[in-house]
Amino acid sequence: MSVITPTKIIKLVVCLAGKRGFALYQSHVPRNKFRSLLAVVFMKSIISILSIFIALNSFGVNFDQFLNVIAKVESNNNPKAVGDNGLAIGAYQIHKAYFLDSQRFDKSLRKYKYQNCFDKEVSRKVVIAYLKGHKPIAVRKGDWQTLAKTHNGGNNWRKKSKKVQKNLDLYARKVKMALK
Repeated sequence: MSVITPTKIIKLVVCLAGKRGFALYQSHVPRNKFRSLLAVVFMKSIISILSIFIALNSFGVNFDQFLNVIAKVESNNNPKAVGDNGLAIGAYQIHKAYFLDSQRFDKSLRKYKYQNCFDKEVSRKVVIAYLKGHKPIAVRKGDWQTLAKTHNGGNNWRKKSKKVQKNLDLYARKVKMALK
């Protein structure tokens, strides 16, 4: 992966700004005036730049690597794990409601029973269906923090208490550290 330098960012901003920005870059505008004009161009292009950086995945990992980390954090990759006082099972520590919800998004999961979540491949399919169903944009953009919180706290994690939010933040940090 190549290093992103300030020069590359400036060139990217100018290119994203279109013909006007490109003309500014190519013309003989004094350096200080170019910088102020570039600031305007940058402001107009910031959303495009953020989309590109998010798409490049801030951690440099793909969705499969993220899923591997979730299994590692949840159960140390143990497909026979049982947690939350017997309410969560398998490598991904899936609750029954999570399992049933995932079936809405992937009808092929309907052939499985909840106990099949002890099978790592089945539970992985359940997690994929759940996250892609509830957070397709986060999956596409590689927003691992949102995906981690959704996996651990459910689809409506943003509406939960401050105490739960704090625990989800800790969980997301744990996932982030494991992704590095």
